[in-house]
Amino acid sequence: MVVEVVVVVVVVVIVVVVVVVVVVVLVVVVVVVVVIIKSAVEEFEVRRVHELESKRDLHKSGPPSTSNSECQLCHRMCRSQIGLLAHNKSHL
Repeated sequence: MVVEVVVVVVVVVIVVVVVVVVVVVLVVVVVVVVVIIKSAVEEFEVRRVHELESKRDLHKSGPPSTSNSECQLCHRMCRSQIGLLAHNKSHL
């Protein structure tokens, strides 16, 4: 009878140890997943902010100048031929 009790106690201890090990492994896995997700979210936020800043800078810089209308007297750049014509009247 004493041997049976000892065997039962040993089996219970083994089961408890296995359960504790499984719980610890699960906790470690959850912590690792949380760290990976947190770092991915931080990288996404940094990239998103950078893209938004680039977009804002591009918007604030205005449209690109495609004009070749330059005043021959003062070398002022005009956006259009009609603007150059109006500007040339200021030299009269």
